Amino acid sequence: MKPTFVHLFLVLAFWLGCLPAFSQEGLSLSECFQLVERQHPIAQQVAIQSAISEARLDQLNRNYWPKLEVQGQATWQNEVTVVDVPIPGFETPTAPKDQYRIVGELTQTLYDGGTTRHLKAASRAEQGGDQLQTEADLYQLKFQVNQLYFGILLTQEHRKALELVQQELQRREGQLADLYTGGIVQRNDIDLLAVELIKHRQSLEQNRLQEELLRANLGQLIGREIPLGTPFTLPNQAETSDQPRREWALFDAKEAALEAQAKLIQSQQLPKLSIFAQGGLGRPGFNLFNPDPAPLFMAGARLRWNLSSFYSNQPDRELIRLNREMVGQQEAGFRQALDIQVRQAKNDSNTYSAFLETDRDILERRTRIKDTAAIQLEEGIIPTPDYLREVDAWHQASLQYEVHRIQAIQSTIEARLIAGKKQKN
Repeated sequence: MKPTFVHLFLVLAFWLGCLPAFSQEGLSLSECFQLVERQHPIAQQVAIQSAISEARLDQLNRNYWPKLEVQGQATWQNEVTVVDVPIPGFETPTAPKDQYRIVGELTQTLYDGGTTRHLKAASRAEQGGDQLQTEADLYQLKFQVNQLYFGILLTQEHRKALELVQQELQRREGQLADLYTGGIVQRNDIDLLAVELIKHRQSLEQNRLQEELLRANLGQLIGREIPLGTPFTLPNQAETSDQPRREWALFDAKEAALEAQAKLIQSQQLPKLSIFAQGGLGRPGFNLFNPDPAPLFMAGARLRWNLSSFYSNQPDRELIRLNREMVGQQEAGFRQALDIQVRQAKNDSNTYSAFLETDRDILERRTRIKDTAAIQLEEGIIPTPDYLREVDAWHQASLQYEVHRIQAIQSTIEARLIAGKKQKN
């Protein structure tokens, strides 16, 4: 049966009905952490680094392959060796002054002192360090995600507080209009309240734009568009799972890389053994007294031992020692900075948590003062500016309580992110 207009309309209505459900799907902080680990461009570098490592190892494995080399030369010399034999009528053959030779040599390494093996170990250590550095950089993005996520939550709480104040002022605006009609308040009181309402509408618009900016920045980090209708849930302190700081493993990888370099330097002090075979054409051949072109063939073994490496590698060994000392200092500095940051984050969390009880008491008192001021305004006991000051104080107390409640959780999660799952002993 062909689809009719009614069918198409029903399908379209179904999908349109589903859109609000998608837009209302919540976005948690732990989900943002997972998305940034998968979607951020830094995460894609891990696969590239692995491919680079495989290419390097494949290149080093070719050191064990036979090597084929072709050499050729053509020369002219002003004098050649002449053998004078004092026998009458006997003429000794003389090599030609113009000579040429072209040969191919096939060489197979039998023992290279472990150089290739240590080069591969150094390559693996370097690739492991690069990957750990990438993971550490990726971990740092979680701090940005944490800041943006809680920034959105704080912005939303600020908007709620502004909306409560706006509702309060709108109620009083209607009451003042009736009082103005009855001659109890002046026109100036209504204008002051109207100006305050305009200012709150401006603050709400600024709040909306700020939240749009934060959502756009967070969406760019996690690789996902975040519509304004997407709700954000306040995470509990145990929602985010602890993950190890990759910097600790990175220090170990640096030590492993330096150890591989040290072994590579040691391998350069060992002899290298190979076998070879040469074949080609030359004039003269191996028989120098035959001036005609002749085939050339030679096979044998070759031993090379660079004895100067025993003293020429001393600066390299000293450089490795200094680099090891540098890695140790970097690790100590990182540990110290981490301890300070964790201590500060925990202190912030405890401070904000301690504020909540007094904030709640201040809010209750400010609410009563605001309600009393509203009654006094209606009875003409206080002017509008005095009432607006109490409303603003109530607004600040309400906002301060919610901000401290959110910041306490934010600081706790930040402390866990800084510390990681387990510190190196």
